[in-house]
Amino acid sequence: ASIRHKSPDMNTLVAMGTLSAYGYSLFALLFPEVLQRANVAPHLYFDSVAMIILFVLLGKFLEERAKTKAASSMKRLLALLPQKATIIREDGGVEEVDVGEIKIGDVVMIRPSDRIPVDGEVIEGRSSVDESVISGESMPVEKSPGEEVIGGTLNLNGTLKIRAQKVGGATMLSQIIRIVQEAQGSKARIQRLTDKVAAYFVPFVISCAILAAMVWWLVGPEPRLTNALLSMVSVLVIACPCAMGLATPAAVMVATGRGAELGILIKNAIAIEEGARVTAICLDKTGTLTRGRPQVDRLVPFSSHSKEAISSITYGLERFSNHPVAKAIDQWAKANNITPMAFDSIEEIPGKGIKGEKDGITYLSGKPELFSPDQLDRIKIESQPGSLVVVGSSTHGPMGYIVVKDALRAEAKKVVDELKSLGLKVYMMTGDQEVVAKEVAGRLGLHGYWANCLPQEKASHIRSLKEKGEKVAMVGDGVNDAPALVEADLGIALSTGTDIAMDSAGLGIMRDDLALVPRAIRLLRDAIRIIRQNLFWAFAYNTIAIPIAAGALYPSFGIRLSPMWAALAMAMSSVTVVSNALRLKRA
Repeated sequence: ASIRHKSPDMNTLVAMGTLSAYGYSLFALLFPEVLQRANVAPHLYFDSVAMIILFVLLGKFLEERAKTKAASSMKRLLALLPQKATIIREDGGVEEVDVGEIKIGDVVMIRPSDRIPVDGEVIEGRSSVDESVISGESMPVEKSPGEEVIGGTLNLNGTLKIRAQKVGGATMLSQIIRIVQEAQGSKARIQRLTDKVAAYFVPFVISCAILAAMVWWLVGPEPRLTNALLSMVSVLVIACPCAMGLATPAAVMVATGRGAELGILIKNAIAIEEGARVTAICLDKTGTLTRGRPQVDRLVPFSSHSKEAISSITYGLERFSNHPVAKAIDQWAKANNITPMAFDSIEEIPGKGIKGEKDGITYLSGKPELFSPDQLDRIKIESQPGSLVVVGSSTHGPMGYIVVKDALRAEAKKVVDELKSLGLKVYMMTGDQEVVAKEVAGRLGLHGYWANCLPQEKASHIRSLKEKGEKVAMVGDGVNDAPALVEADLGIALSTGTDIAMDSAGLGIMRDDLALVPRAIRLLRDAIRIIRQNLFWAFAYNTIAIPIAAGALYPSFGIRLSPMWAALAMAMSSVTVVSNALRLKRA
């Protein structure tokens, strides 16, 4: 097909080499006496033909397998949407229906721990909603009448009634899936350096082989026809693309093996080529630069109240809640051996916090709105990123507060500095609020950041950087990062994230270690350097070997190469290429 379309590539070289070797071997098998009369041993090359074809087919198989795996991840993403939903009829009755039957304008009831089936607007109720599947942010979002909810997100505590606004393929989750699929399908396959050079090399080899045969046939010694055939086959065999064919795969094989040892999954040669050219890198915040889960940062008591008393009250209340902030307090309290206060009764206040009764006193733990403005005016609460849990009682008012935030990874600053040392511009994209993004960007010394990003907006920011001439890598871990991972020249996914993120990326970090990101960039750069060296030596070998195989040394020195010696020279060139690739094991 490549010859028919006048665009010879590596497949053309493989076909030429295998057909030439097969044709010569068949001739030697059927007419050995012709070669023997020319004092040439009738060697056979059927085994070489079989091995070349085997490796080509193996590569095609692995490529198709990767495509199949990517498709299965899409199905898992669709599974986030529930199959059934409860709608409220106009007469006030409730009915369970298939999600596909929900129409725009229908009122849907969402109970605690239910996944929201469609995009819509809250018309009744208050609750915390886990939107991490879309925004990537670990902190739940409080929802009240008039606010929008997204299909596929998780309702945590209160009961909501929503009016359906987008259903089926129009939901945000469906749009994310479509963006990823379209980007994967339309992303042009990078024309490898070997194919570019092969477009000129193939006609050159054919011309040399024909020219050599004609010269031997017209002016060569007898038997002219046999010598012409041997000369042509020698040129084609010595120019067999084994060295060129191994130049990239050998380096890719060693690089992927070395990457696997380090915990870096390199999916294909395209990832290596693109990774070596990266000039800017965008990092997701939650789960990438941070741990992706809330943690207690500190406790600040007011006036004479002790930290022990505040800790005991908070732990006693929050340990009964499923809220992510409550779970963070629960883990912190257990780690610090805090004894929880025992309450006579406990009640959750949807969207605000929790309260408990003990000996006639009401204790509160939650958002500052639990307390009156007068009470809050008498104390000083710092303005800072993260969730604020104010603790107090009906007799004392606010007693103190606990700051809960998604803590930065210990290695985050060092990783950013390493990426800068590689000459990369480092950016951050997050669905979190501006104040949080600004604080993180300042602490890490980033070149820039984007806050309040939806999944489509992350992909848009990647495109804007590419339009400015940057080669962009994206590091993420969530469903919300998938469009950006595909849009980037190189997508890097963390194994702590979702399957869709991993399948959308060309590179996977298989350990919970952000420091592997700059290590991966270095490995990719080393790999492309080795590939270029291999290609240089492969083409240099052909430049020298082809004239010798054609008989250029015969008039002056009486030296000519038989197909056997041509095959040996070809094998030695392959050994050289593989040996050079093995240097990557020290990368």
